[in-house]
Amino acid sequence: MGHKTAGFAPGVETSAVLQSLGFLYQMDFQWGDLPDALRPDAAQPPLIHLPPTLFLDDYTLFWDNYLAPDDAFATWQET
Repeated sequence: MGHKTAGFAPGVETSAVLQSLGFLYQMDFQWGDLPDALRPDAAQPPLIHLPPTLFLDDYTLFWDNYLAPDDAFATWQET
């Protein structure tokens, strides 16, 4: 289970809350292009930061490109 905050605008506690709820990944920060382990609480499993990509953002596929749902799903499967 993962999370991406709307507008790439997480709060200062977002990562810690997600980690405490058992989320596996977060896609909120626009740094680097490789996954990174976030450890707000070192006693819990890390929360993996996945770099955001336009191909995984529904806004890009539906608003910018006007794709049909089946085409968007095919794009996500390939990615």
